Amino acid sequence: MYRMELNYISRDGGKKGKQRDAAKQGHGFSATAAAAYRSGGIVTDHRTGEVHDYTRKRRIGHTEIVVPPGAPSWASHREALWNAVEAAEARKDARLAHEFIVALPYGLTKEQEIEMVRDLAQSIADRHGLPVDFAIHKDDPKKWDGSVKGIVGSHAHLLMPTRELTPEGFSKVKGREFIDRKLGPKTLRYWREQWALIGNTHMERAGLGERWDHRTLSVQREDALERGDLAAAEELDRLPGVHIGAAATALERQGIDTYWGNLNRIILAKNAERRLGHERKRIEESMAALEHRLAELRAAQEADATQPEPSDDDPRWAAFERTFMHAAQFEHDLSLTVLAAPLAGLKARFAAYMDTAAEQGMTPEMFAQACAKGMAEQDRRAMQEQAARDADPQPPQEDSPVATPAP
Repeated sequence: MYRMELNYISRDGGKKGKQRDAAKQGHGFSATAAAAYRSGGIVTDHRTGEVHDYTRKRRIGHTEIVVPPGAPSWASHREALWNAVEAAEARKDARLAHEFIVALPYGLTKEQEIEMVRDLAQSIADRHGLPVDFAIHKDDPKKWDGSVKGIVGSHAHLLMPTRELTPEGFSKVKGREFIDRKLGPKTLRYWREQWALIGNTHMERAGLGERWDHRTLSVQREDALERGDLAAAEELDRLPGVHIGAAATALERQGIDTYWGNLNRIILAKNAERRLGHERKRIEESMAALEHRLAELRAAQEADATQPEPSDDDPRWAAFERTFMHAAQFEHDLSLTVLAAPLAGLKARFAAYMDTAAEQGMTPEMFAQACAKGMAEQDRRAMQEQAARDADPQPPQEDSPVATPAP
């Protein structure tokens, strides 16, 4: 599952108003607290004297700091790094750090996960001149609603200051690439694409079959429709879920409905409705195709019932027989009694006769006309011969048993 989101750490908790959360936690928001929490370690805030101890935090897999080229040595020490970040910001509502949260694919070893996240962190450090403090966490084995997950994966936090780090220390000018109205969205799109490329490279190297696509579900669905991949388009026809956060998750597991939990439930219901809609459409299309096929079979059966039985010997016999019977009876006035025997004999040898006629360019209908005409002429000759015999009878032979001696 692909995931990359961008958050930020601010002294006042940000525009969404986290002061109440800060009061419950017993401390304000700071870069030192954020670093301690994500690393599961101890970081003392030199500005306030507060010690942030998260050594009891579970599911911390690996922590590491990568720095840009030419960074001072103290930047690789977590407490020194984030106290320097705090010292560089004077405003009480200062934005202290940015954070990427990324999901890791299932099936990687711990070493492969570290290498994959380190690849992303070093790319960020090199491009923006920022130290990146990253931590890999095991996912919570329970979902936000308290149900147990089938597969427990990992995710990573990549915490970075808002100012470029030079050999002399942090820049006096705050970087704008993550917060500017025009540059910010472009920066996020760039790193979402880069994370997909990095992830696909590492998954291929690890022999995994999964591949990531950083684009939105709607864009991926349109692409699948253009390719004609209807199955993929159907699977992508869903609304993305929302990340409800630790505070809302804790309330949900106590049975208390939250805004983000309710929103997630609405999304799940709408996605289930869409899946049922696709399933209903498939069933309706299958039934329509079946009914169409049954109608075709019924029509073919009815058509076969109205057609004369074709010849077992040659498919051309039906056309020949139909034309021959019409010509013999209505054009040459031959009786059915006369036609029965010759027609039966002709049918037995029809294929050979028809092949010969076809070589001469005759169709079954033309051959039928010729046969009818020939049979009519033969019948007339027979009748003429019989008439001649009747008009001139031969005298009986002397040895004939009917001959009588002359008186």
